[in-house]
Amino acid sequence: MELGIGFQIIRSNNDALNLRVAAWNGLFGGVAEIYVSIGDLQVAARQLRGFPNNPADKRVIELGCFDRKYAGGSVIMNFHCVDGSGHVCVETTIDSNCIKAGTIQTVILTVPIDGSDVEHFVKELARLEFTSAGTAHLRGVREAIRVGGLL
Repeated sequence: MELGIGFQIIRSNNDALNLRVAAWNGLFGGVAEIYVSIGDLQVAARQLRGFPNNPADKRVIELGCFDRKYAGGSVIMNFHCVDGSGHVCVETTIDSNCIKAGTIQTVILTVPIDGSDVEHFVKELARLEFTSAGTAHLRGVREAIRVGGLL
């Protein structure tokens, strides 16, 4: 799995796109298939455009179905700066809405990103919506990872 957050079109029709969403921060990851209405990726791209414009900037993107009565999973991406120096991360919740051994698989992880990569991701999201094919990837950045207080 590639470091960051990826969206891949699985199939499309006139009303919806079926996407595979995958996130990996180097230690932890998750994958889910979600359904979005046509136009949802354009809305997400518009919401993210220009992020981050200051250290207090926060943006939230929600895609997929959060109601357990319907098929497909969901993703929530909370974009925010972690300090005044412009270091950015995305707290990501991926819910598969798929039961495995009696448990619905859900993951919450933080992916450090470079703020300058957000505009590239915005363009890729918009392209996905337009072409109904391909992938969009928000590249994660490597950072020193502490496990149990050790590097």
